[in-house]
Amino acid sequence: MHSKDAIIVNAKGSLDLVASKNLLKNLISSSEYSESYEILMDLRDADCELGTVDIYELACEMTMQTNPLLPTQRKVAVLVRADEAAFEPAEFLSLCAGNRGLAMQAFTDADAATAWLDADLSDEI
Repeated sequence: MHSKDAIIVNAKGSLDLVASKNLLKNLISSSEYSESYEILMDLRDADCELGTVDIYELACEMTMQTNPLLPTQRKVAVLVRADEAAFEPAEFLSLCAGNRGLAMQAFTDADAATAWLDADLSDEI
């Protein structure tokens, strides 16, 4: 779904490395996807089963020079539940992706995430 030059991705269930890669592949293969859209990944209903090495690998593949898993020219907000088990992996992913040039940030508050994206998505999430 997209709104106001943004795409919202919702995920539920368990996210492991394979599921996370498939989520990104499905996102960029969507006819609604554009590299010029802001991205909000709403993972509040998902459980992260990624270890540190998996998260680092995912960040590397998301930001590869050729054929990245998440080709974007804009910001990516990762919205998770407000608990340590959900926030720490999202924060680490954001750090790793950010170190590789992707503007990504983890959030536990939808309003803060949409404000950072500078998009009015409050009715969408």
